[in-house]
Amino acid sequence: MNKIFELSISKGRVVLLLASLTVCGVLLYAAGILTGLMLPHHPSITEDMASHPSTTPVHTEETGTATNPSSNLKTGDMPSLGPATSQLVVHVSNFEDRVRAQSFADSLKRQGFPTLPLRALQDEDRLLYAVRLGPYSDWDSAARAAADVQRSYNLPTYVRPLMKKE
Repeated sequence: MNKIFELSISKGRVVLLLASLTVCGVLLYAAGILTGLMLPHHPSITEDMASHPSTTPVHTEETGTATNPSSNLKTGDMPSLGPATSQLVVHVSNFEDRVRAQSFADSLKRQGFPTLPLRALQDEDRLLYAVRLGPYSDWDSAARAAADVQRSYNLPTYVRPLMKKE
């Protein structure tokens, strides 16, 4: 007793099925793009960082990301900032939306972190707003604040000198 089942689909139904799958794919792609635009942008090595050799990403043993040899240095081992810069800042994140950047900075301020005014940065064809903490007069305070924010918000942070132009 063999039963044979026949399945037939018209060309119109095949086209409709493919069109539906294409629309679903485009909607998922657009949702991914919108989600990416709403997330804060994280800094990468830029001209500003590359032009200052004392700029070092903060990696602490507490977070398990101690990949930079300078991260194991003690305060006394840190290079002198010299007369040009005597203060440090912690770079937290970049935002395309000024309102969201200010809101995040205000949130950090309410938690007791000293925040600096937003800094507008030109990145290729878009304007970004940098959220920074500081100024800090010593490496330990800046590194501690960077580690606290990194742990609380799961954001990569880095400590760098505060330049005169800022």
